Amino acid sequence: MRFRKEQGATSRASFIALLVVAVVIIIASCSNVDCPFMNSVYTTYQIKDLEGKTDTLKDTLTVSIRKYNGVDTILLNKAVQKTSFDLPISYIAPADTFFFHRYGDEMRVTDTVTVEKTNTPHFESVDCAPKYFHDITNVHFTQHGIEHIEIMKRKVTYEPQDHFYIVFKH
Repeated sequence: MRFRKEQGATSRASFIALLVVAVVIIIASCSNVDCPFMNSVYTTYQIKDLEGKTDTLKDTLTVSIRKYNGVDTILLNKAVQKTSFDLPISYIAPADTFFFHRYGDEMRVTDTVTVEKTNTPHFESVDCAPKYFHDITNVHFTQHGIEHIEIMKRKVTYEPQDHFYIVFKH
């Protein structure tokens, strides 16, 4: 008789332990949101020379943007010796206008680069912040210090890739 009571207590303890494990698994699975860790959408500018080979930025480059409230924001500050750089783009504006300020020993130039794009909402989960992917449709630029900008990849998503090749004047 005593053996049966111990067996019943063991079964009850096993059941309670199994129940606790099941509750922990359910709670953990409910709190695990599938939002991507790297969820920023950036465009990448690869610096090239006139022959199409990777080049290094020899001068200092600062890139700014004027927000809709009229305030300038620096996106890239005093970059030098870079072969590429990333710039964020707006969620829903049809175009973004960047100001590329380049200066060196005897040079100080500012170019305006306008990237036209379409915006597509991207849904991950109701728990995640809203995100947009983009299709670059065109790029316009002044040529004070920029020789050429070429669109290489039109789709802008979470995937890091070279979207633009940019050639600076020397």
